[in-house]
Amino acid sequence: MRWIDQICASLDDQDAVCLAVISRVKGSTPRELGAAMLVTTEGFHGSIGGGMLEHDALFQAKTALSHGEQPHRFWRDYPLGPTLGQCCGGFVSVMFEYIHQSDRQAWAELARHQSGFVIHPDDAEQPAYWSETAADQNGLMQPLMPETIPFYLYGAGHVGRAVMAVTAGLPLDRHWVDSSPDRFPEEIAEDITTIPASDMAQIATYAPQGAIHLIMSYSHQMDFDLCAALLKTGGAAKIGLIGSATKRARFQSRLMDLGFDEAAINRIQCPVGLPEIGGKEPVRVALSIAGQLSEWTRQDAAASSRPPAQLIELNRHSS
Repeated sequence: MRWIDQICASLDDQDAVCLAVISRVKGSTPRELGAAMLVTTEGFHGSIGGGMLEHDALFQAKTALSHGEQPHRFWRDYPLGPTLGQCCGGFVSVMFEYIHQSDRQAWAELARHQSGFVIHPDDAEQPAYWSETAADQNGLMQPLMPETIPFYLYGAGHVGRAVMAVTAGLPLDRHWVDSSPDRFPEEIAEDITTIPASDMAQIATYAPQGAIHLIMSYSHQMDFDLCAALLKTGGAAKIGLIGSATKRARFQSRLMDLGFDEAAINRIQCPVGLPEIGGKEPVRVALSIAGQLSEWTRQDAAASSRPPAQLIELNRHSS
């Protein structure tokens, strides 16, 4: 669920909610610029880093909710060492957006947009508004949709199911491919797109450029066909193949027979996953692979010129 949809859903049965967003960071901090949590009288969703920072932010938000805080937003600065005694010792500023039930219709209108930004103006009295772009805006800017990387997992067996279970929350646009709809579990997370396809390799050729592909079908021949199809198209950002060193050697020999050179074949990581996480049980293999995916997405974000996934810094703090 998008953060803005969570706000609207919470206002269905709450008098008010408070959105807390990290709007500035310096030095070592427990969470990144743009980390957010939504606080209600009954609890909260999300996290801005835990510890004393989150404890005080929850107190500030709960106080706002109990007192009917006005104006719409306020800010608190946290030197983490001197003020909160946190060892990381950096600096964080948190914006608090108080949203009353009477604001629900306005936020519902904002939520109708599927892209663009919600702008929280530097003027605390001015309500949040929508902008198509992030250019020349004066305030905190939250993308309505987070930046995600297309992700294709081929295979709905035990390990595939475990991988999908532990990758929720990573910045991945998840697609799950298998040869039959009957191979998928009955309950699937709403953000996952299932694709039953008798020829899974054909789906691989239609995937968008820059996607991450993870291959773990029930058939080594299917796995090989997927590898060949992805190397032929050349558009994959990363290719992970479940298996052993022996499987990799056999696939390498067969792919070279098809005319692929060593540089191309080396784009396939097999075995996929972090070697530090051992074990062959599906959950351990899935955790190892999820760690690998986390590292790949971090590398993608570091190499990208995109603004932070959650926020463009407040102009009020730009000096």
